[in-house]
Amino acid sequence: MVEDPRRAILDVGFCIGPPAGAAATTGAARLVDGGCSAVATQTTLRHNEGMAKTDQRQSPQIAHMSITLDDVAPEVSRIVAVPLGIRLDTLHLVIQAAMGWSNSHLWLFQARGCSWGVRDPDFDGPSDAARTTLIDMIADIGANRFEYVYDFGDHWSHTIKMVKPMPTVPGVAYPLLIDAVGRCPLEDSGGPPGYMDLLEALHDPSHPRHAEALDWPGGPISIQRRSTDRA
Repeated sequence: MVEDPRRAILDVGFCIGPPAGAAATTGAARLVDGGCSAVATQTTLRHNEGMAKTDQRQSPQIAHMSITLDDVAPEVSRIVAVPLGIRLDTLHLVIQAAMGWSNSHLWLFQARGCSWGVRDPDFDGPSDAARTTLIDMIADIGANRFEYVYDFGDHWSHTIKMVKPMPTVPGVAYPLLIDAVGRCPLEDSGGPPGYMDLLEALHDPSHPRHAEALDWPGGPISIQRRSTDRA
C-alpha cells in the first residue's frame, strides 16, 4: 500500500498544486498525518502511459470532486480536479492514486441502480467504464453524487460529489490533487469494521489483536487526527 498520496500520484500523472506561473485559484495539496500537515510543493509530474490524454483534451471544462471514504474515522477524504470528459476507467486510476490504494482489486462506479466497471463479455454486469465519460454518466443518472466501490470483499465505499464545475485554467495540468486529509486504510484489512478494530487494537496494548496491528503487512498502522488547517 502506498501510504503517502504524493507517491501514488507519480504513477498516474497528477499535478500537485498549480504549476509556477499558473493561476493560484486551485490551491495546494495538504496532507494530514498524525495531526501534522505539510503543503506539497507546486510540481507538475509525469503522465503514466495508462492515462488517457485524449480524455483531457476533449473537455474544455473541469470539475472539482470530493472523495470521502465511508464508515471510517478519522476522516479520509480528497478533493481533485478532473476534466469532465475523463473516461471512468481513467477516473478510477485517479481515485486510486489520490486515495493511496494499490489498484489490486475489482472496482465499480454506481448510482441510481446503474453501475460502470470492467466489462466481462461472458456475464451480465456493469456497463463498460472504458466507454463512458464522467459527463455522460452524470447526464445518465441526473445527479452530481455517486458511489465508487473498491475491493468487493472488503467493500471500501467512497462517496463522490461533484463540487464545482469550471473552465480549465491555462497552464494547469489535470488531474489535479487539491486537498488530502487522512491516510488510506491498509489493503485487505477487513473493510471499515476490520480496519476500525485494528485501530482500536493498536491503541490498546491489552487488546488480543494488538501484536497483529503492530505487525500488519504494509507497515505500522498510522494513527490520524483530523486537522482543522485545510488548504
